[in-house]
Amino acid sequence: MARDSSRAFLAAVPLFAHCNARQLDQINRVATEATLPRGRVFVVQGDEGREMYVITEGRAEVRRDGHLIAELGRNDVVGELAVLRHTTRNATVTATTDLSVLAVAAKDLDPLLDEIPGLAKALLEAVVTRLDPDQS
Repeated sequence: MARDSSRAFLAAVPLFAHCNARQLDQINRVATEATLPRGRVFVVQGDEGREMYVITEGRAEVRRDGHLIAELGRNDVVGELAVLRHTTRNATVTATTDLSVLAVAAKDLDPLLDEIPGLAKALLEAVVTRLDPDQS
């Protein structure tokens, strides 16, 4: 995905909807694109959280202790909880189709949270909605 289209994609992700063009550029500069084949495990329960992912294309499943707890697709964010808490992953995530993601490393997320008003709140809302979907 070209950098301009990455920025346009980020603007459409609910997590980044409040960001202006300059802030989207900041996120875009630190985001890394990756393409993962169907079946690839890219988040492993118990591993250290080093990055969060925004799914740009495809589908993934989330399993905790082997049990399916969620299915994810375009615009969904995964891995943010461990990155925010600087802790280990609480679930395993596997691509169920070929998958394209934008990854943001933990070392890059902390400065973004300091520099972009509202990003921390948006991440918190995403986490709360995932943990307690009845409250959305």
